[in-house]
Amino acid sequence: MTSADIIPETSRNTKKITDIVWAHELDEDADPLWCVDRVIPEEGLVVIYGGPGTGKTHFVLNLLLSVGHGVEFCGHETSQGVSVLVAGEGLAGIRRRLTAWHQRHSLNVQDSNLLLQKGAIQLLNKDELRDLARQIKKKTSGKKIKMIVFDTLSRCLVKGDENLQSSMSEAVHNCSLIGEMFKCAIVLLHHVNKGGSNAPRGSTVLPGAADTMIGISRTTKGLDAVVEKQKEEESGQTLHFSLDPQTVGYDKAGKAITVPVAVFEGKEERSPVNDNRPKGKIQAALLDLIEPTGTDGIEAAALYQLALAKQLIGGAKPTRAFSTALEALESGEFVIRHGDLLFAQQ
Repeated sequence: MTSADIIPETSRNTKKITDIVWAHELDEDADPLWCVDRVIPEEGLVVIYGGPGTGKTHFVLNLLLSVGHGVEFCGHETSQGVSVLVAGEGLAGIRRRLTAWHQRHSLNVQDSNLLLQKGAIQLLNKDELRDLARQIKKKTSGKKIKMIVFDTLSRCLVKGDENLQSSMSEAVHNCSLIGEMFKCAIVLLHHVNKGGSNAPRGSTVLPGAADTMIGISRTTKGLDAVVEKQKEEESGQTLHFSLDPQTVGYDKAGKAITVPVAVFEGKEERSPVNDNRPKGKIQAALLDLIEPTGTDGIEAAALYQLALAKQLIGGAKPTRAFSTALEALESGEFVIRHGDLLFAQQ
């Protein structure tokens, strides 16, 4: 199968439907396959996001190298294979980071199974994606690709608008084509909204389409990577890590040259999920509307209109009643928010 088979030169207006079966003919569901056990799926779209200074790139580099060497990632087994990093922000400093990680783990960089693409590949440009696919195939000579990381989404979406549903939908679609070609996970490194929000930036298409969402934030104890959405596993696990200095050499003055390395602290903890139902009548009613939406979620504005139509809120100040109830659901961890989308906590 060639790259042109997956990403055709011209789009077809019709699709041949062949995979249609009776429900009773389905095989038993197989156990989910993982690139990193219960963290990164073998295939699918993964979004890792966080604010400035939260160690996103260090986290991802540790992830890529752990998979490349087949060593544990924060206590989780990895499935060894080749990973690809599309370095949209360039390769400045990457050599020292690689050296620091390998020194820390007493491993050889020659065994890292990591391919580096210098500069962004535009997710809306199928010619660039075809070229990337050809280069990967040429370099790997049939080796199993486990993960392709685009760092960052904004650098790889220059001619699109991450706030527009159309741009993000096309980018997600093209990611799925690349993922299908290599049967691997596609990882998008992304930023959060400005103004102190910890939600991923841009259109809600992205969190809605993602199989896995990992949010990274700074805490009083260090840095936390929380698996906020996991299609094939319970969400809520938290991976604690810090950025520890690793000496990689000395300058002419004899001063140590140090590079931060992501160091994980023990095994992950699972964020507590409130098993009780919310106490408030409006809260419980709103949760009953959110839960059936599953992984699709529902926009807050649509939820408000639905609540009005069902006469769950009313009176002189329905907006205030709605906002108060929704805030209580979020603070009580019954509901999580990704941008404008609301999801019931599983």
